[in-house]
Amino acid sequence: MAAVQTRSSGSRFGGFDGLVADLREGCQNLLAHKTFAATVIVTLALGIGANTAIFSVLNAVVLQPLPYSAPEELVEIQASMPRAGVELAPFSVPEIMDLRAQTGALSSLAEMHVMYFILLGRDEPERVSTGVVSANYFQTLGVQPLLGRDFRPEDDVPGAPAVLLLSFEYWQLGFGGDPDVVGRGFQMNGRAHTVIGVMPPIPDYPEPVSVYMPTVACPFRSNPDTEQSRTARFISAIGRLDQGVPAERLGTDLDVVANRLQQSDAAAYPARAGYALSAMGMQDELTREFRPTLLILVGTGAFLLLVLGSSIIALLLARVVYQERDVTMRSVFGATRAGLLRLFVAENAILAGLGALGGLLVAYQSLGLLRSLAGRFTTRASEIGIDGPVLGFLVVLAGVISLVFGSVSALSSRARPAAVLGNTGTRSVTMRRPVLSALVVVQIAVSFALLTGAGLMIRTVVNLQNVDTGLRTDVLTMRVALDFLRYPTPVNWSGMYQRLLDEAEQIPGIESVSAASTVPLNEGTALANVPLLVEGRETDDGTPLPQITTTIISPGYLETVGRTLRQGRAFSRADDLEAPAVVLVNESAARRYWDGEDPVGRRVRFNPDQEWMTVVGVVSDARQRLDAEPADEVFRPIFQQPLPEVRFFVRSATASGTLQRQLRDAVRRVDATQPIESFQTLEDVRQGALASPRLTATLLAAFGVIALVISAIGIAGVVGFSVSQRTREFGTLMALGFDGRSILGLVLREGAVLVAAGLTLGVFGALLLTRQMETLLFSVASYDVMTYVGVGVVLAAVTLAGVIVPARLAATVDPMVALRAD
Repeated sequence: MAAVQTRSSGSRFGGFDGLVADLREGCQNLLAHKTFAATVIVTLALGIGANTAIFSVLNAVVLQPLPYSAPEELVEIQASMPRAGVELAPFSVPEIMDLRAQTGALSSLAEMHVMYFILLGRDEPERVSTGVVSANYFQTLGVQPLLGRDFRPEDDVPGAPAVLLLSFEYWQLGFGGDPDVVGRGFQMNGRAHTVIGVMPPIPDYPEPVSVYMPTVACPFRSNPDTEQSRTARFISAIGRLDQGVPAERLGTDLDVVANRLQQSDAAAYPARAGYALSAMGMQDELTREFRPTLLILVGTGAFLLLVLGSSIIALLLARVVYQERDVTMRSVFGATRAGLLRLFVAENAILAGLGALGGLLVAYQSLGLLRSLAGRFTTRASEIGIDGPVLGFLVVLAGVISLVFGSVSALSSRARPAAVLGNTGTRSVTMRRPVLSALVVVQIAVSFALLTGAGLMIRTVVNLQNVDTGLRTDVLTMRVALDFLRYPTPVNWSGMYQRLLDEAEQIPGIESVSAASTVPLNEGTALANVPLLVEGRETDDGTPLPQITTTIISPGYLETVGRTLRQGRAFSRADDLEAPAVVLVNESAARRYWDGEDPVGRRVRFNPDQEWMTVVGVVSDARQRLDAEPADEVFRPIFQQPLPEVRFFVRSATASGTLQRQLRDAVRRVDATQPIESFQTLEDVRQGALASPRLTATLLAAFGVIALVISAIGIAGVVGFSVSQRTREFGTLMALGFDGRSILGLVLREGAVLVAAGLTLGVFGALLLTRQMETLLFSVASYDVMTYVGVGVVLAAVTLAGVIVPARLAATVDPMVALRAD
């Protein structure tokens, strides 16, 4: 630390007065050594800020309990078919009834699924995400409405008046937080719905929704065919453990239920698929997808703390030498070690406090980036912020730093009157030099690991950016979801899409327009994967069949998105509900299922009860996921397999804003109550798929640069300290004939040795870190030599640059002045 001034610490002051005096003297010392103080404060701000930001994520997503009553009792019931490769399957209505009746370990079981309905009664028709829930859903969670009332059992019976609950976010964004919204009426699914309440800001499950309705109000859920079908699986189940019941009891109950189902209905639960039930805590379920990224963030924070600690300790140990004479003089005049410790802690507390304030600013500026990253994996991202626990973490971290670093300063400052006053303190300096060097090596090693992780993620982003998707990305997409009441049957759906396509084709400047069931490259789209049975190659040996991705497309889709017909013919308007069933396959599927033979004219189906479909063409491969090779695909014509919701694809030279207005007008000419939404180009979709790896790369790069800056500061400080303490040595060497260039080379070589040792150790740290990142990487190995070498060169250049200034100072030493130096 800075040189101690005049007060004999611990000899005259105690209690509060002594503390104030120590703080005053600490401020004077730091003001007298501004460069040192500024270096430490900036280093602390970067390290404390980064760790506080990471803790804010950990606190909100993992440490804070869910805002529900007794959240530890909440579980998600999950189904799987492991032999068929299905890791997570939803439930059907009969399965929900079975779970309620046969799981005694649960005090309640609630159901929930998300659907989209058209809400009328506002300025524009609006398609809203709707949580369809059982009446006991919020009671099971243990959540009370912010305004109004919750659902009651009588709301969820046939013939009950239709009611809605608003989510907090939708209430804020859609209605400006108007409390008078309770009691307002809207039209949905041909019925008047009344808003009965507003829910508090809670993490939505399983995905964000705008409104909630009882199950009886959902046309699909309340359909008699749906209620009786065991294979119409679309529901999520949340249960609450009965008080005092262990989780193991629930596991036993679920095993019994799964066995009963398989024995009672072999068609719905085939033995070759396997059917299993399990439970996962709600807290774990809401963070499941975020855990790998969160572990990397926490590990990065720990690495940064290591860099921070070693850098500051190195600077403090270097400063201790400057204090030795003053410390010895204090000891001679009666200062106690306790008094010296108190002064050192006070001085470090000032540094830590200022560093913490700077760290708070760094953490606050990082929140937007961290929320964006977490929001891609968990609905708890909105809870990330600077709250009481986060501020407490910052204060504790700053306090520990001041105490530890103050103790390091005090314990390293030993009073040696004879040595110090006699100017023979060289041995103490020499003894500290290996410790300082070791700390610098650690900083460089950790910086190398962090920068390597960042480099691999940057390579991943570049690889994803440059991947050939096999698609045109200048295509505009929009979502069209039909009203269940106005368009209740597949015939209605097919007719509506024909009218919409015809109307859109009349817009001037339209080059091509089509429709499909999914948007390629969209990481949020659930692909429809089914087994494909090829005629003449059926098997009954129980082996799970390969899964193939199915996409429903209209005529013209291939041309619109830039896919090429390799063989056969494309779909036409004649491929409708009255025509023979036909499909297209992509080249990948043709290779897998027909092994070089011509698939055109062959027949396939998805299950043994379905009619055979004839392959009429082969399509070029394209990626459905940006980070995955083209999968096997089969296409069905939209007029043979119509859906209530599709995406339209439009290619036009017209400016995007103008084109969107033209498309809205075209849809309104067909149906004024039909909303359209989610306008985006395939390039926008591609960039959205890049968001997660780009955010991760940005965070790791930011933390790596912070570690790099800290390391450069550390090595410059240590080498500068070493040079300042070897003035007599350099003067002697120059008197013996060494020139400035030789001295410069000597100092640079010593710095290069530290850098080389740090890089060598850093390779092992990088291998440990990047091995945990393998699931996040694309087309680059965790041990990629190019990345390791590139990071090593950059790190070596930056850290050695920090050595040049003190090395050049050493080279300009005046021999006569140096030989007279103390």
